[in-house]
Amino acid sequence: MLMDLQEVIEKAEMTPADISEALIKNKRNKEKAVKELVETLKVRAEKRLKNGGLREKKSNSDFV
Repeated sequence: MLMDLQEVIEKAEMTPADISEALIKNKRNKEKAVKELVETLKVRAEKRLKNGGLREKKSNSDFV
């Protein structure tokens, strides 16, 4: 499951609030909370890929 999380975390742009919401819904069942977070990340990553792919992250040197 950790590998799944690593694979999608960069592809799915989620705010800390989005992540907290996914985890808080199942705060009494930690395993279910993590599974739901991974599924949410996968869904968001798939949507982003369908809607034009990933945006490149800007480095600090791009702002000079």
